[in-house]
Amino acid sequence: MPQEVILITRENRKTVLHTTKQRLETTETLNDIEKRLTGSSFFRSHRGYIVNLSLIKEIYPWGKKGYQVTFSGTKETALLTNEKFKELEKRLLYPETN
Repeated sequence: MPQEVILITRENRKTVLHTTKQRLETTETLNDIEKRLTGSSFFRSHRGYIVNLSLIKEIYPWGKKGYQVTFSGTKETALLTNEKFKELEKRLLYPETN
């Protein structure tokens, strides 16, 4: 199932897993889910988002303090903070050091 997860968000005090086929809601926190995710395909882009790196379509500037992320297979988007952008850039450019 992890390969089907596009992104995970926090909405209205619930955590929502957006998959290629459906939306699943849970009361589990993003922190707890993040701890259980294995491998390097998921990234915490913002306090309210975990994204699947393999499904990112585009990242572009959004406002003064961040970026917006779009994905293949959905109209859903995620936020990426400036700080997390730098971390992601380092992770993608130098994967062997992570």
